[in-house]
Amino acid sequence: MKKIFTLILLLGVAFACKNPDQVGEEDSYCTGGASVTTVDDSNVETAVKNKIYRPVSGSTVLNKNHPSFNTGGRLVLIPVSFTDVPANTRVTNDVIDQAFFSSGTGSVRDYFYENSWGQFVLNKAGVSNLVPLNRTKASYATPGVPDYTRNANLYRDACQGASIDWASLDRNNDQVLTPDEVLVALIIADGGQGAYRPNNVTITHNGRTYQLRLRFVTLDCSKASDSSKQGVETFAYNYTNIWHELAHGFFGLEDLYEGGIAGTGKAGDYDIMDNNYNVVHMSIIAKMKIGWVQPKILLPAADRLPSGLKCYTFTNIETDPNALVLYHENSPDECFIIENRSKAGSARNFNVGLPTEGLAIWWLNTTTGAFRLIDASLLARNTGLRPMEYGTPSANALFKYKEADDPKIPIPLRNQNGQLVFTLRAVSPVGTTMRIEL
Repeated sequence: MKKIFTLILLLGVAFACKNPDQVGEEDSYCTGGASVTTVDDSNVETAVKNKIYRPVSGSTVLNKNHPSFNTGGRLVLIPVSFTDVPANTRVTNDVIDQAFFSSGTGSVRDYFYENSWGQFVLNKAGVSNLVPLNRTKASYATPGVPDYTRNANLYRDACQGASIDWASLDRNNDQVLTPDEVLVALIIADGGQGAYRPNNVTITHNGRTYQLRLRFVTLDCSKASDSSKQGVETFAYNYTNIWHELAHGFFGLEDLYEGGIAGTGKAGDYDIMDNNYNVVHMSIIAKMKIGWVQPKILLPAADRLPSGLKCYTFTNIETDPNALVLYHENSPDECFIIENRSKAGSARNFNVGLPTEGLAIWWLNTTTGAFRLIDASLLARNTGLRPMEYGTPSANALFKYKEADDPKIPIPLRNQNGQLVFTLRAVSPVGTTMRIEL
């Protein structure tokens, strides 16, 4: 009987040392933990949730609950040429259909389908025959602004000449087309640019006058003289720009780069709205603002007693809509959001441009909308950094287990006033499943 009791006692001690929700004494990092999707945030006030999940006041981002948000993914494409920029004859309707609307091919449709976890589907509202504009491209540039994409006459001329049934797109039959009805994109064989230009133009169609109060984008394919890019490749080489501009047009997402140079903002190479030359997903911030995901909210450990610090499990964001918001009442206008970024997690290699893999930790000011990626390499060197002091994220900005480091040393997360609001430690190695103690 004594031996049995001793065995039970030893087993109890063993189990106590190896709680799967905490870092074991023998472990270098979290090897288990509850899924972040199971966090109970029922005690978080509704007002706090609304502030975190909804775009800030005055934001141009259209949440999916906004009446003007969803065009139903309806996209009209109009190939145009200028007298000095000829059309690319390889850009046939079949090529356009495959590049933009095909499924399972790595198309433009696939990119947004994966980013939204199937909630946003790009739909073909019309593909026009080529519209030859009898002017040079430069002639559309306005005085003082040498940018032809800013001239409303460009969109008027293109739409007027397009073989599009505008009446069929006028869903309420008021002869006014608005952003909730369709997005219009011009295709120009100019070799790799793009722009987003909301505009208001008037055209006639079948004897009726239509106002097009729309968001317009210009999308470039390869030049007619570039024989190296055939078929779908006339677009595929420029997909990153196309994703970027359509994200402007469909959702109102803003450019994040600074100084006019892609990849220099506070998201760096980790968000298509910052580096529009990088094959990468939208950030969790964009996905939250649009309304595709509402991650659970975790309060500080002191508010989670008796559980205290625990290990939490993150599956890769490219496949699963799971992330975690860290919120502290001492910083009512701020929060941190954690997501697991993985190259392997993208079915169509839409994250192949990630500089590194691991846990991305974002800081968000819920009042101003300002946000930035917390750089893991900077945090390791300077534990006193405030979020507003972080520059362009480095190539090692994501958090992951490093054998040379002591993974059990707490890493502090500070608010914009420099106050310690959260600590994290015991980050697991990179993978489609990662864990961290919070």
